[in-house]
Amino acid sequence: MNYKKTFKQLKSRYSIGELSKVSIDIEDKKLQISKLKLGETYRRLDNLEIELKKLTGLPIKSKITLSDYSENFKEQFEPYDTYLSSALINRNEIVMAKIDYWVGKNDLAIADNAFSDNPWNINTKMNKSLAEEKINEAVLSMSDSKELVLQNITDAYIDVKCKKEEMHISKDNVDYANKQYNIATEKYKKHMISESKKESEKISYLSTLSQYNTAVRTYNFALSRLQQASELGVAY
Repeated sequence: MNYKKTFKQLKSRYSIGELSKVSIDIEDKKLQISKLKLGETYRRLDNLEIELKKLTGLPIKSKITLSDYSENFKEQFEPYDTYLSSALINRNEIVMAKIDYWVGKNDLAIADNAFSDNPWNINTKMNKSLAEEKINEAVLSMSDSKELVLQNITDAYIDVKCKKEEMHISKDNVDYANKQYNIATEKYKKHMISESKKESEKISYLSTLSQYNTAVRTYNFALSRLQQASELGVAY
């Protein structure tokens, strides 16, 4: 109910003797309380809009217009095997281990030829032994690297999956809050609720919108980490 309009009607009734001074004073206090609540609501709304602008990178003095939102994902969330297969081919530690392996194989081929020509030479025996050792180390390094990559991809993939679910939950919250705000707006137009109540619903909507924006950013960041983990992996 609109207290200001009601209070005006009560004053008219008081002026013709239908109501007492006590009744008018009570209603006046209700009006003042309503004004204080509305002022507090507007302050909360201003603070929330500033927070939302900071999150979205909008200028502080810009005006926010409530409108339908859209899910702007950075990239498509691919199946697990897509990221793992890419990582096993592209990850820096695996690539380096493969290079070391083929360098060792080349060194061993050279050492084998030298050893065949002079099997009694100490240097040829040592070079062959060093090449074989280099190959074994490279094989072990590849095995350790694959195990590490598998763990990295699994952890990153699970993290993205969880962030995506949280984002969808946040989206549902925005839908609900938007619906409640639209209902409150219609009720206010029909003088069924106070302006303070309507603005409270607006604050609730903006709050869920801000949370959704954060959830999308968090999802995109987690997805970027997964993509990085499936590529060179340097920044992971």
